[in-house]
Amino acid sequence: MDLVPIEAPRLTGTPLKVFSKLTRFPGLGNTVLKKIKKDNNFQHVREFASTLGDVMPVYVPLQPPSAEVLAEHTQLAASFSIEALADTSIDVKDGSFRRCTIHDYTSRYKAGTATPSQVITAVLDAIDASNALSPPLLAFIKVNRDAVLQEAAAATERYARGTPLGVLDGVPVAVKDEVCWIFSTLSTFAQLFKLNVI
Repeated sequence: MDLVPIEAPRLTGTPLKVFSKLTRFPGLGNTVLKKIKKDNNFQHVREFASTLGDVMPVYVPLQPPSAEVLAEHTQLAASFSIEALADTSIDVKDGSFRRCTIHDYTSRYKAGTATPSQVITAVLDAIDASNALSPPLLAFIKVNRDAVLQEAAAATERYARGTPLGVLDGVPVAVKDEVCWIFSTLSTFAQLFKLNVI
C-alpha cells in the first residue's frame, strides 16, 4: 500500500459539533462519511484491524510507575534546562547512525563553519528528495520554504553579530501537525473555519 496524504477534516469546538450534526442527517450524513472513508482508503484500516484478532488498543500504561521511579523522574525533570540540553553531546560508535544535536548546530554556527541558511537549505533539499522517492515519504504535510528561508537568514545574521536569540536559534525543528502554529494549514475544512489561526 502506498502512502498518500490524508484529506480528512480536522475539527474542534463548534465546527466539530456542526459536522457531527451534519453526519446525522438522513441520507446526507451517510454520503459524507462514505466519501471521507473512500477518499482516505479507510478499507485498509478495516483490513488491518481484521488481522489483529483479539488484540485491543491500550490507552494507558499497563502498570503505573513505582514511587521510586516516579521520584527519579521528578528529580530528572526538576534539573532539566534547555541550556544544559544544548551542551549535551552523543557518543557514537563508528559506523552507526549519528543524529545532530543542538550543540552540533550551535557550535558550528558560533565557529562560523556552518550557517542556519546552509543547514535549512540542506534540510529542504532532503525533504524534497524524500518526497521524490517512489513511493514518496511525505513526512511533512506543509513546508513554507519562503518563511523558513527568511527565518534562517535572520538567524544567520544574528550569529554573525554574535547575538543569537537563544540555544535553539537557527536549529531546524519539525512541528507535529497536531500543534497549531502560524502558516499551518491542516485541512481545507479547518481553514474554512479558521481553526488553526493563532
